[in-house]
Amino acid sequence: MTSLFSERDRDDWSRALPNEEIYAFLDRSATPYYAEVRRLLESWLSHVPDPHKAGLIGQFRSGNRHNFESAFWELYLHEV
Repeated sequence: MTSLFSERDRDDWSRALPNEEIYAFLDRSATPYYAEVRRLLESWLSHVPDPHKAGLIGQFRSGNRHNFESAFWELYLHEV
């Protein structure tokens, strides 16, 4: 598990659903804008030391908004 998002073809161009978790939306969206967001987050993750990647990925994928946001900021601060 070294990737934040599933590696698949995306064909869903719909907007985020009410109460949809951010990760779920990012992982399903086919729009080029969100493809770039996924690419950027994956790039940031590639700079994190291997022993810490699994924890961040787990938090991103947890389905819990608080965990997602915590992992996002941890990843962002690491990149900065």
